Amino acid sequence: MTIYVADIASYQGSLSPTALLAAGFSGINVKISHGIGQKSVHPNAKSWLRDTRFSKSTFHYLTDEASGQEQAGYAYARFRELTPAAESVAHVVDVENPTVTAKIFTDYVTTMATLLGRPICVYSGAWFADSRPWITISARAPWLWAAPDAGYPGSYPGDTSAQWEVGYGGWGTLAAMQYRVGPISGIDVSQTAVRSAQVWAAMRGEEMAWKNTPGLENHRSQVNARFPNRKKDAEGTVGDLAHQVEESSHNPDLTGLPEWADGDSKDEVRAWDMDSTLNDPSVTTQQYVDHIRKLPNVGKIIRYMIYNRKIYSSDNGFVARDYTGNDPHTNHVHHTYQFTQAADENATFDFKLDQLGDTMSVEDVTAGLEKFFARTEKDGQTTSRIGRDWGDQFVPNPFSAEGKTRAWKLLQDLANSNKRLESAVAALAKAATTDVDEAALAAALAPLLLAGMPDGNLSQEEVESAVRNVLRSGTDGA
Repeated sequence: MTIYVADIASYQGSLSPTALLAAGFSGINVKISHGIGQKSVHPNAKSWLRDTRFSKSTFHYLTDEASGQEQAGYAYARFRELTPAAESVAHVVDVENPTVTAKIFTDYVTTMATLLGRPICVYSGAWFADSRPWITISARAPWLWAAPDAGYPGSYPGDTSAQWEVGYGGWGTLAAMQYRVGPISGIDVSQTAVRSAQVWAAMRGEEMAWKNTPGLENHRSQVNARFPNRKKDAEGTVGDLAHQVEESSHNPDLTGLPEWADGDSKDEVRAWDMDSTLNDPSVTTQQYVDHIRKLPNVGKIIRYMIYNRKIYSSDNGFVARDYTGNDPHTNHVHHTYQFTQAADENATFDFKLDQLGDTMSVEDVTAGLEKFFARTEKDGQTTSRIGRDWGDQFVPNPFSAEGKTRAWKLLQDLANSNKRLESAVAALAKAATTDVDEAALAAALAPLLLAGMPDGNLSQEEVESAVRNVLRSGTDGA
């Protein structure tokens, strides 16, 4: 939604609010101070700023007649005098006086943002700022209000025009485009467009009413359940100040600059940055990404992901490609969800996060293997899941005097051996008296138990500790 804003200073002396509204302007940018005075301030500036029919901004013209701190203090006092206390009003510093220094500019921005308790906007054109590298973006001044680099286009070129892009001061995109100085009711007015209601609200210190899509929330809730201890420092959905001035799925699709809008009446966000610190030793963030991109039908839900300098897009089957954006995405995984109403509303898709990490017990594995190798009769022949020729498939079997047996026999012998070991330890525990030297018995049993286990899984000390626990309390609950 584009907001049209008109500058109001002494030059617009006889312009009426009614005429401005009739011309399609719902916002005003009112001059309140000039240096430490009121040069060219409209005599009815307070009336303009109290007119509830407009959303509002104020501006200060920066000079060298006083320090940045002094000018900010003066402008802030004027701001409080003229604007309604309960209303959110933006503030802009106009930087185009050739005698202004870097220190004056920096001190003004720092002081004014501190006094207001929020960032302010900078007005300055390429013709001026290109030779003054100290006019630059910062956390206290994230927005740029200016004419396009090539000058006034004469009429508004539209929300998607390339003229929104700029190449100075670290700003990549204009927050507000001054596109024309022309007559309204016979009076010349500087005319500006703000193409994002989200940006206009942020400049004025307002919070927008938006929500995440149900599809996004479904994914995030499953991640939270699987990784309850994960960090959330580098996390978010709705766009920060940097995202708000350019097209991004982090921006709400009614009031912001989204990549795509579904056309319904809900102001929705369909992108999520997940902090890459999962705090789960069994799963790396790359394993998470690889798991998600290989899920069946996930391309109907997720459009693309970015992590650690790689982008994975549904349009090429989520094959990893180099990502060359400014942010390498090393501290978070970016998810943009599909541009469909079905993806927005899909609150049931299962991301199967239980399959990540060491989530299967030994019993689960054993049962699965026994089922896989289970023998059945088919067409008069004994067979299994690995084929009818299973009887000819011999593997080494250290539990058998035959040396080699069929694969299913090895599994059966392994399971029986495990049960015998459990029974032997349980019997020792039952027969033990209070005079038994538990440490000595555990030390004697540990090598025997280790011999029946895969190499490297447990140390002798860990096995001895487990045996001592069984000797003391038996196998119940072990």
